[in-house]
Amino acid sequence: MIGFIAQGQGISYLPSIMVEKIDYRGVVFVPLKDTPLKREMYLYAPDKNKLDKLKLGFDT
Repeated sequence: MIGFIAQGQGISYLPSIMVEKIDYRGVVFVPLKDTPLKREMYLYAPDKNKLDKLKLGFDT
């Protein structure tokens, strides 16, 4: 996605954890302050058995 933005193909809303880990030439990151923006996160696994084991480490 960042590659498209660097080519002038649009803009994006990115989580801070992603922005903190990348430095991409031609892309400017502007922090959004005082906004009520939230995002939901999902845990994904290829099957229910693996998902059940993974969920043990998360408070769901």
